[in-house]
Amino acid sequence: MPPDGSSEQPRVHNDLSGEASNVVQAGTVTGGVHFHGTAGPGRPGTARPIGLWDPFDLDVHRAITVATTGLPALPAYLRRGHDDELDAHLATLDRTTMVVLTGESSTGKTRALYEAVRRHEVLRDWPLVYPRTADDLVSTAGRLRAGTVLWLNETQHHLSGVQAVSTLRALLERPGPVVVLGTLWPQFWSEFTAGHEHARSLLVHRVVRIRVADRFDGRDVATLMADERADPRLVTAVTTSGPSRRVIQTIAGGPALVERYRHPDSADDRYATAILSAALDARRLGYQGLLTGALLADAAEGYLAAEDQVDVPEDWFGRGLDRAARGDSHGITALIPKRVSPGPGPAEGYDLHDYVDQQGRAARRSTPAPASLWQALVDHAEEHDDRARLATSAYDRLLYRYADPLREGVDLADPHWSRLLAMLVRHGRTEAVLLVLGRSRGPHGPWERLLDTVEEIGAEGRTTEYRALLEALVRREQRPARVGPLLVEHLVDLDLLDEALDVGRRAPESCAALATALADRGRWDEALAIVREGSVTWVPRWLADRLAAAGNITGLRRLAATNCVEAVAHLVADDLRHGRLDDALEGLTALRRSRHRLDADLVTLLIERGQVETVVQFVEDQHPLELKALVDGLVSLGQEERALRLLTVHDTDRNLLADFLVARSRWEEAVALVGTVPAWAYWWIPQRLAEVGNTAKLREAAERGNPHAQLLLTDLLPPDEAVDVLRRFAAQDDLVAIELADVLAGRRRFAELRERTAAGDRYSGEWLVRLAHRGGLPDGERLVRFGLTPDGTVAEA
Repeated sequence: MPPDGSSEQPRVHNDLSGEASNVVQAGTVTGGVHFHGTAGPGRPGTARPIGLWDPFDLDVHRAITVATTGLPALPAYLRRGHDDELDAHLATLDRTTMVVLTGESSTGKTRALYEAVRRHEVLRDWPLVYPRTADDLVSTAGRLRAGTVLWLNETQHHLSGVQAVSTLRALLERPGPVVVLGTLWPQFWSEFTAGHEHARSLLVHRVVRIRVADRFDGRDVATLMADERADPRLVTAVTTSGPSRRVIQTIAGGPALVERYRHPDSADDRYATAILSAALDARRLGYQGLLTGALLADAAEGYLAAEDQVDVPEDWFGRGLDRAARGDSHGITALIPKRVSPGPGPAEGYDLHDYVDQQGRAARRSTPAPASLWQALVDHAEEHDDRARLATSAYDRLLYRYADPLREGVDLADPHWSRLLAMLVRHGRTEAVLLVLGRSRGPHGPWERLLDTVEEIGAEGRTTEYRALLEALVRREQRPARVGPLLVEHLVDLDLLDEALDVGRRAPESCAALATALADRGRWDEALAIVREGSVTWVPRWLADRLAAAGNITGLRRLAATNCVEAVAHLVADDLRHGRLDDALEGLTALRRSRHRLDADLVTLLIERGQVETVVQFVEDQHPLELKALVDGLVSLGQEERALRLLTVHDTDRNLLADFLVARSRWEEAVALVGTVPAWAYWWIPQRLAEVGNTAKLREAAERGNPHAQLLLTDLLPPDEAVDVLRRFAAQDDLVAIELADVLAGRRRFAELRERTAAGDRYSGEWLVRLAHRGGLPDGERLVRFGLTPDGTVAEA
């Protein structure tokens, strides 16, 4: 019988061979409910219509079994809201498109895609290709023909490298049509759209995202339970999932696996728990490769329970692995045997059941991983991307003993290089960064994170490192624009003029900064020499600002005669200050023609000189100016209603208008206004609540997870209570974690900073390093050199 029990579809075979066919006891959901085993994957790149694919080869979850016999391999499919969205998007196949379903583990994402293709009158006949890895995608995409379905289940595996993302983007730009279908957990979507430039651009601009709910709604449950012919596995899942209505997770066996992992009943169960804990930590720390037996064996020793540390049997690992991945009573396993080589054979490693993976990540988020895992990762992680991610996690925890060997060989071509190089700077690994910058010819950015960190260490007094890093960046042919100016200003501060001039010759983008630095120090001849050779893009503005600062009106007039609008703006301001209104209005006409923005000072001067109507006309003509200055001027003249009308029409961001309403106690109007811009309301409302001291409402918003409310609430609480609030919410948002680390550092709570660093809070770790470099931390020199141990103590060597 086919997966859905219909006669017209090909028969699905469950014949298994090799080590991957073995199954593990996973426990029961209720009496008489058991689990199926796992099938091996289909060969990557094999193209055939979906009806010829075993659904389990496409990673559709196997279901629990019940006493009823003769059921199809898959339970009957129950449509939900996301299915309508998916069908609507796939209705038109006139171009290449990519759809990604996002939802928590075991919520039915893969099954939804499978069913959508099978019921589609066209797609069900198209060949479907499933590349398993980013490398498979790169090698496969160029050979895809129009009229193909590209299956990218667990799409995070296909977005881990710049080349794979570029390949996917190129595919989506082809006319095709090709239909690309993928799945992601929401946390992976957030990570890729926040921290991976290439993946972010792809997901935000080229991908249709459809969200899958993590539980059935009441109507889904009612419909199912009212159907006398409902699949008994679905009925069992509904009745055993309880009030949470996590029906899909239950039918995939996830909760039973998690329950057994958390509450082992025997020694073999405890050994399995140790192995699973090592696997979970490896995944959450950044290891995405196959979990080999060698890696797990080396890592799991540190996870054995205290009662199992003494006289543990020699075969403890094999027994634990049998329990986790090769039992013989039920089928859904916490560790899934995997084989990547072509053809049948024994398992080459393991993957985690994704429900166990997701639940374990949450449960172990703040649990320090033991040294045995870190050393196993150093010894066994081979993929460049894995080592980069693991090194980042190790530096977050100041685990230099493991971080340094993991990051060896990192290059700018690595998609994780930006954060990792910035971390090396923060953690004093300057020589390693200089080596990378000196040899790499990879991508030319993004630079912001690295440069921000370089500037931070400069401000902290680490001037030797600061200068060396800036000089290394300036030597690169492709360099960030602000590096040259930073280095010039630093060298001039040190009175190293010759070196600064040399930088100016090698980095023309630094000439404006060099001329400014020289002029600020009264070295006008040298500054003007640079200006004479400067670019037209900055010289006129620079000269106008300098002449205005010096009060050189004659020079400004000469410059204005060359059509320098900056000089004209300075002259208008001077005319207004000295009562030359006709000259000022003539200059304003020139500014109107050039669309030059009127800054706050100029707007204020015009209002003070009685030229309100002139400024209002600028606004009505959509001329760029500082709107707040005009509003403030009108209010000072008693023209509040006019100010309100202008804001209503011209304040496109709406924040000035909302502030204006609040200042006049028109709260209902303001709140209604910000409600039309949810992202803005997220910070605006807590800010206004804090201004009026409404602690109760702030606390409500904080409890709902608003980080702005959480931070503002602490400003209104006694110090100790404020710290407790920060501790409660720090795991939910980086803004709160940053504030907590700042507070702990200010109060010299070094032990708690170390404890939080060991748990993975990188902001606490950054503060420890900062304090150590300042000489304000006990054992600071040792920490800078050796870092911490996994338990949070300062390492000896």
